[in-house]
Amino acid sequence: HAVRVAGGVSDRAVAVLGAGSIGLLTSLTARAAGAAAIAVTDPLPRKRSHASDLGADLVLDPLEPGAVERIRAALPHRPDVVFDCVANAASIAQACALASKGGTVVVVGVPRGPVEVPLHLVQDHELRLQGTAMYVREDVERAIALIASGEVPAERLVTASFGLEDAPEAFRVAASGEAVKVHIHPQA
Repeated sequence: HAVRVAGGVSDRAVAVLGAGSIGLLTSLTARAAGAAAIAVTDPLPRKRSHASDLGADLVLDPLEPGAVERIRAALPHRPDVVFDCVANAASIAQACALASKGGTVVVVGVPRGPVEVPLHLVQDHELRLQGTAMYVREDVERAIALIASGEVPAERLVTASFGLEDAPEAFRVAASGEAVKVHIHPQA
């Protein structure tokens, strides 16, 4: 849905902020939709490694000094589309700073409260700021097709699996933020 409402990403430079399950699925979908280059950011090394393993062209820590400049330098040009899969004050500011003039910032993550938007960048760069929070039939059908074809290897997002008897540990791992997707499997 996010890739579709962005107006498409074919042959465009893309940045995805956040390498959790939402960010990784957004990155994989952008690749399947023909993105020319994809940069993914996340502060956690394990999630950055996972994004790299899944084909991101550039993966880096958004908190390191010069992150915006490094992303711009590594892509063919400033990102045409930035997907903010975090949705906090720092990520929305970084998304707006990254987007090219006339570019699009799609807010995919769910904010935990009010977030200030750098309107001076939105106005000066003539950015399109797009929210996304729902899916329609065509999005679900496209997702099913991408997974069925193998273009989006959804099974690779599961980074930890536990039996039902280990549910407390599964929740601890999920809460740590280190895992992308944690599954609990009841015994057969």
